[in-house]
Amino acid sequence: MNIYKDAAAQYNIDWELIAAVHKVETNYSTHPTMISSAGAIGHMQFMPATWDHYGVDANGDKEADPWNLQDAIHSAAYYLSETGAADGEIIDALWAYNHSTEYGQNVLSIAENIRRNNDV
Repeated sequence: MNIYKDAAAQYNIDWELIAAVHKVETNYSTHPTMISSAGAIGHMQFMPATWDHYGVDANGDKEADPWNLQDAIHSAAYYLSETGAADGEIIDALWAYNHSTEYGQNVLSIAENIRRNNDV
């Protein structure tokens, strides 16, 4: 949870939102390949072009790596923040992350469950 909380604080969004996206995308990094049929990669399932724009080096090793958990979570937080979540436009941010209303509703439901239980 500390990685979520650190990323959330840095990018001014709720940590539960980041955790919920992680849950939906790769079931907290337990997906066997962490590669989607659409070509999204890594812990938080970025398309390569999106990663090229929003990927950050959060662990300080001088490389933004979607396969590094800390980089991936911070990059997802950055992306969500930049696409509206930092301004309270969470639906817009989720739509940017995945163009599916069902996806957004699922993430919001999981985020609320995490918030209620204060745990992932």
